[in-house]
Amino acid sequence: MEIAQETGAKRIVPLNVSVPSHSALMVKASYRFKDFLENVPFNDLSVPLITNVDAKIISTAPEMKDALIRQLTNPVRWYQSMKALIEEGIDTFIEIGPGRVLSGLLRRITRHLKTQVTLLNVEDYKSLKNTMEVLNGLST
Repeated sequence: MEIAQETGAKRIVPLNVSVPSHSALMVKASYRFKDFLENVPFNDLSVPLITNVDAKIISTAPEMKDALIRQLTNPVRWYQSMKALIEEGIDTFIEIGPGRVLSGLLRRITRHLKTQVTLLNVEDYKSLKNTMEVLNGLST
């Protein structure tokens, strides 16, 4: 955090996480994870996926395994991933889990890109029900 401040970071937020994901500190774990994945059968995707490690569309099993391994040690390319989804014509996003941190980040991105999107979240039964109603309304 000190180094980030010294190099001009505008804001630093310490995260309460159990592992140092998306950093070089995970190199050793990525080797073990790669060995583990060699024995796990994967199928090609039926729906394309944009990886957060490259912010590009993938659809094959080998691409998926490679991206999973590399994301342990590489930064998340959140802005580029969301921009790629928007460029693909995606205009509805659902955040699953407590809070709306990712929705807030996406709201900033869409404001910057001057793009209108629908942002929904599911964190409990009430929000699931609301999301389903909104989605049903969008499809009619």
